[in-house]
Amino acid sequence: MPRPPIALGFLLVAALACHDGTGPTPPASPAAAAAAVAAIPAAGHAFRCDQVNASRPYAFLSATGTLDATGRPTRVTIFWGSVPTNVYSRVARGTLFSYPGFPGFRAYNVTGGPALAAANDYYLLLPRVLPGPGGAFAGEIHALYNHGTWGWNQSLQNCVIS
Repeated sequence: MPRPPIALGFLLVAALACHDGTGPTPPASPAAAAAAVAAIPAAGHAFRCDQVNASRPYAFLSATGTLDATGRPTRVTIFWGSVPTNVYSRVARGTLFSYPGFPGFRAYNVTGGPALAAANDYYLLLPRVLPGPGGAFAGEIHALYNHGTWGWNQSLQNCVIS
C-alpha cells in the first residue's frame, strides 16, 4: 500500500494535536456562537462602511448609521461616494431579511427614503457578531436596480464602529 503524501501526514498530525487537549479549542457551532452573544458591545454606537475599491465608480456605495442593542442598524443612509450628498436610501430601522447564500451575515433591508431610490432595493449585510467601539469589520451593500430587473451590484465594504 503506498504511503500518503507528506502534506496529508502533516495535516493528520496537526489535527490530532488540536484535539488532544493541548491545541486550540475547536470553534463552536454557529448556532452556539450566536446564542452566546447576549448583548452587542457596539449598541448605540455609530458605524460607517465604505466600498473596498472603486473598480466600479458608478456603483461606489457607502453607508452610515447606528446600531441598536440587538445589532440591528438604525438611522441608515446609503449614498454614492464618500460624502453623503447623493443619498440613495434613508431608513429609520433596517428590517431583518432572509437572504440565502451569506451564512455569516445578517441581511437588513434598508430600502427607503428619497424618490431617487423608489425603484431600487438596498440590503446591508453585517456580520452576526460585531466588534465593540473602535472595531472594524467587513460588510456588504447589495443594490438591486428596479427591484433586480435591471441587474444588481454587490459592494464589499470596510466598516468601522465609532
